[in-house]
Formats: sequence, structure tokens, C-alpha cells
Amino acid sequence: MTKKKVALEVLEKVGMAFIFTLLFGCLSLLPYLGNKVDVQVNFPLEKHRIYVGQSENVFAVVRYNANASFNPLLYPLSWFIGRGSLSGNFSMIYLPYWVGGSSVNPGDRPPSPQWGKPDEIEGEAAMKIVIEELLNNVPILPAVFFVFELLERRRLYWWFFGGIMGFDVAALTGAIVGFSIAIISTMLVSRNVRRLFVRTKLDF
Repeated sequence: MTKKKVALEVLEKVGMAFIFTLLFGCLSLLPYLGNKVDVQVNFPLEKHRIYVGQSENVFAVVRYNANASFNPLLYPLSWFIGRGSLSGNFSMIYLPYWVGGSSVNPGDRPPSPQWGKPDEIEGEAAMKIVIEELLNNVPILPAVFFVFELLERRRLYWWFFGGIMGFDVAALTGAIVGFSIAIISTMLVSRNVRRLFVRTKLDF
């Protein structure tokens, strides 16, 4: 096998690993499939104004309580370092959607920040937790899928998908059960296909 052919095969495997990383990365962002996050924001928001020269900057500190659980197949590093399930108090900087008025000229209408609705703020707080954990796991998934490609066992992706669907039903326990069911099903299907092939060959 020439070096060029080896390089092309490796490049193909890297490309397939990248494609599956994108696919499962998108699934990891979906509630119930990739994560389960419950957020309760402490209202009212802590609103602040900072003046830099003639510019006024408006922001709020959002403090919230969150309970989060992540799919161990999509967030393996999180579980390895003990962050697969989180519970506690968190905070984030939140900016208004729009600020009308001005405080520069005396005759202008005073600034009037427009803040998001409570459910929108809670949604952004939940997404912040998910994105932070996803970024920690991004380097792991391509490496795992590249190993799958090297082994040339793409049934492992089906096992992954089984675990993801199981997480939707019963969180960590469901992921383990779904992963196990996917393994058993692929083994049974593979065995039946081999038997069918042998019988067909004998008939001829």
C-alpha cells in the first residue's frame, strides 16, 4: 500500500469522524436527548450601569439555581471529572436586547433598557450551562469517533444512538440500558444475517 493511499484512507476516516462529531454534537444540544437542565432564576435581576466617558453601559447579573444532568455518551469528560450531574447556584452577565433614550443630552429621554421575558432569561441560563460542558467535551468526541473508523466498526455508532435514546427515557440508567439493548440488537441482527448468507450459499 502506497503512502498516498494510506494518507487518503486516513483523511477519509478523519472526515467521517468529523461528520459524526457534528451529528452527535447537534444531538448533545437537544434537551432530553443530550441533557436535562432545570433552571430557576432569582428575580428581580441585579441591574447595573457603568459610565465610560459619555457612553453608558447597562447590564444585569442573573443569579439562578440549576439542576443539570448530561448524557454520559455525549459528555464523557464531564462524567469523568465529576460534572456529569450538576446542582447548585450559578450566575451570569445578561445584556438587554435594546436600550432606548440617552443620558448624554439633558433634553433626551432617559435610557430605558428592554430586558427579556423570564422564560427567555431562564432559557439562556440553561444554554450557558450546556455550552460550557459541550466545549469541554468537544475534543473527546472526534477522537472517539476516529477510533471507531480505525476499527471499521460503524455499528458502534448505533450503540451510541441507542444510549442517547435511552437517556431521554430514564437519564443515566436509561443511557446504560439503551446502550446495552443496541449492542444486543446488533449482535442478533449480525448473527441472523450470517445464518441467512450461509443457508443461501448452501442452497446454491
